[in-house]
Amino acid sequence: MSARDMINRIARYRACLWTEAPSEDDLRREIAESSAAAAFGKQGIAPLPESVLRLSEVLAHPDFKAGDAVAALEGDPALAIDVLRLANSPAFCGLVGCQTTAEAFNRLGAVRIKDLVVVSYLEELGAAMSGYSRIAFDHSVRVAQIARALPANATCTPERLYLCGLVHDIGTTLLDQSGEFTYYIGHYEDDEEQCAAERSALGFDHTTQGAVAAEMWKLPEPIAQVLVAHHNIEEAIGRPGDAGRMSACLVVAEELEHLSRDSDQLSEDVFDHVASSAAAQQLGLTAKTLQALWAEHIVGELHTAASAKSAA
Repeated sequence: MSARDMINRIARYRACLWTEAPSEDDLRREIAESSAAAAFGKQGIAPLPESVLRLSEVLAHPDFKAGDAVAALEGDPALAIDVLRLANSPAFCGLVGCQTTAEAFNRLGAVRIKDLVVVSYLEELGAAMSGYSRIAFDHSVRVAQIARALPANATCTPERLYLCGLVHDIGTTLLDQSGEFTYYIGHYEDDEEQCAAERSALGFDHTTQGAVAAEMWKLPEPIAQVLVAHHNIEEAIGRPGDAGRMSACLVVAEELEHLSRDSDQLSEDVFDHVASSAAAQQLGLTAKTLQALWAEHIVGELHTAASAKSAA
């Protein structure tokens, strides 16, 4: 995809958030913001490893052959080891462990493989972060873990929800690491104020920067659309198809993450509050369902991840 195509795509995503049809001047401003973010991205966003991009390109072809995907995996021994490890992890392991990359590919499937290899790489990057970037990344990991437990479907899979949660604030992390914008904990009253400060200083905000990263890294659709819109909740969840569903999952996951920072023992009032949101209602989540998901799936995973982080 050319830089111009990427800029126009992101500008269109942003224009879809307007409650009224944008004027020509509005569209020019959206293109200018997308252009500024793309220009920064060209200098400030490192590409995914060549092996991950090569695998993504193979899997993106509608008539790809499994042998070609396996060859792409085996072209990077570290990547092949990661895939074998994932296939033999408790989440995916069957009665018999996988011994070869081909067996791992067959067990996980193309959709999972495509998402999991990107997640593995990004988690390695996050583990090396410090300061505000690490705080933002740790928040994203918790959001991702919660999102993975929410209602999925054939194309909006748990793994894709996890990937979306993991990168939803990647724009903030990239801007913080660049040194072009300084973040302070608790400095902004809300997300809208933070985005306004970013636009004033840079000409674009972290949601647009996140969408640029998603496009540059060729993350699966509709992740770039969701990243652009994740602070425009009503417009985001109103989108058709997976874009609206994924946005709704992200909104619910962020709310639960925010409400559980002090304690993971959430009261019935918390679940009633979250269930009353438009996002939860779109997903068909009742307070009782949320409470069950939290107790049976989410809180245990959050504890496991926190223990692993402490031991590292």
